[in-house]
Amino acid sequence: MARRSSLIGLLLLALLLGAGGRALWLWLDRPIERVSIRGELHHVSADYLRDRLAPLVQGQSWLSVDIDAMREQARKIGWLNEVRLHREWPNALRFELEEQVPVARWNDDRLLNAQGEPFDFAPVTPPEGLPDLSGPEGSGAEVLAYHDQLVSRFADQQLDVRQLRLEPRGGLALPIG
Repeated sequence: MARRSSLIGLLLLALLLGAGGRALWLWLDRPIERVSIRGELHHVSADYLRDRLAPLVQGQSWLSVDIDAMREQARKIGWLNEVRLHREWPNALRFELEEQVPVARWNDDRLLNAQGEPFDFAPVTPPEGLPDLSGPEGSGAEVLAYHDQLVSRFADQQLDVRQLRLEPRGGLALPIG
């Protein structure tokens, strides 16, 4: 009989702990009420980021939000190179953002970063004076490397490489000005 009452006691304790844990979870898992954005931003405004990040946060709660999934969604925003995301007690998220650094225009409708990775820039106006590069999909790093080699080669002649195009068959088109 003593064994049976200890088993019932353990079962009741487990139920009590489970119910208490659930109540604690519900109390802690509040809707996200504050979002802070940090980072050195040169090309995009806080309004631009707020408009794009708000839909990711809307309807989320502090403990239940999948931080990794939200980080990946935020990285899809054109101008963001890196995103770090942190929970802040009791109901806030902090986005630490690293902006893309454009080094060239790419195929007339995108920009390239220093690693040769294309990214969307619209609706933000890209900086002036970027070289115009183009090539087949996936060739951004290769075309950028060709461009950098040509720039260093022509620097002594004070020639500027403003455009470079890699043709699908591998040929380069280089207007020099």
